Amino acid sequence: MQLEEDGYSYIRRWLDEAFAHVVRYPALYYRWAIAAQEFDAHSDYVVLDEHLWELENHLTIQLGQGQHAPEKQGTDKPSTEKEIKRFQAFIAAYNEAPAQASLLWEELGEMELAVANAREAGELERAYTLLRQAKLLIPEELATAVKALRLLQQLEQKYQRLLPAERQTLLAELNKVGEAMMRPDQTVEDEITNW
Repeated sequence: MQLEEDGYSYIRRWLDEAFAHVVRYPALYYRWAIAAQEFDAHSDYVVLDEHLWELENHLTIQLGQGQHAPEKQGTDKPSTEKEIKRFQAFIAAYNEAPAQASLLWEELGEMELAVANAREAGELERAYTLLRQAKLLIPEELATAVKALRLLQQLEQKYQRLLPAERQTLLAELNKVGEAMMRPDQTVEDEITNW
């Protein structure tokens, strides 16, 4: 919806009221966090960080005290634990710990999120392996980067037998790639097409 700022006041009020009650229900933390994050993308939800921090701390305390059991009799414990782990994965990514988030998403079987977070963490091999295990399409740039990384690791062990001119050629190419990777994406694309 394209609303003026005051058009979102009811949603903001609902999120605040929901937050006041959701603290007692860890299985709902993830769903609340996703709704709040989406709302924040449309209309600045200034208390989002504070609320997420509070939920994270509350969950840490509950897990430390062994109180993460289902809230009501008849509640599905595995489902509750899965939702709690989803929130933990979300929080790890939100707190800029994508490697940890990737591990949690993998445990949950959410391979696309595990891959995205592995890539965000710079874990090229792990992302590549996860994509292969899940039989998902491997982006060409990732496959190329993994091959290049493996070759560079091999080269680190074998460069001593290269002749000085060969080393210079190799260093020049590595420097060119390094410089291109440090520039904004559009500049890199322009240079690649001009090579």
